[in-house]
Amino acid sequence: MMNFKTKVTLIISLLICISLMAFGVVSYMDTKKNSITQVEATLKMASRSLTDYIDLWIANKKKKSLKFGKNAEQY
Repeated sequence: MMNFKTKVTLIISLLICISLMAFGVVSYMDTKKNSITQVEATLKMASRSLTDYIDLWIANKKKKSLKFGKNAEQY
C-alpha cells in the first residue's frame, strides 16, 4: 500500500510530464508551421529574383538581335 504523500507526488509528477509533453507538441507544430512559411517565402523571393534576371537577360538578347537585324539589313 502506497503512502498518501507518495500518491500525491506521483500524481503531480504525472501531471507535470503530461503538461510538458503537451507544450512540446504545441511548440513543435508551431515551429514546423513557421519554418515552412519561412522556407516558402525565401523560395518565392529567390524565384522572383531569378525571374527578373531571366526577363532582363531575354530583353537584352532581344535588343541585341534587333540591332543585329537592323545592321544586317544595311548590307
